[in-house]
Amino acid sequence: MAGSAAARAIVLHQPFHPSIGVGLKALMFYFPVSFLLEEVAFRGVIDAHVHRPTAQRGLWSAVVVSMIWGLWHWPVVPHAALPLWVTAIQLIGVHTVIGVPLSIFWRRTGNLAVPAFTHAFIDGVRNALLHQ
Repeated sequence: MAGSAAARAIVLHQPFHPSIGVGLKALMFYFPVSFLLEEVAFRGVIDAHVHRPTAQRGLWSAVVVSMIWGLWHWPVVPHAALPLWVTAIQLIGVHTVIGVPLSIFWRRTGNLAVPAFTHAFIDGVRNALLHQ
């Protein structure tokens, strides 16, 4: 995220000033949204359905759920700048790296609040770094 923001600042000749206020506002907004829509749906329902507790670690089911979670974000990503296949690979890659630890935490604790807060925090940092 920081690399994208820096590259954008260089290409668009804009100052690279992360906005803490934008990040905090996004965090407060995204926590309930990510908790209710994404964490309950993807970890509380889909992950709980796909993962079998008898599986030792369940890494592959966490990867599959995270890949689906990445594609779930497809409608909110601007597609004009990159080919569709590049966008798909980026969404799957980023969300798998983020989603697998969130799924593992959810499975070990049964707590969706921490994955939701982490998700909202990441979104808040992204918004602060990409703020114009």
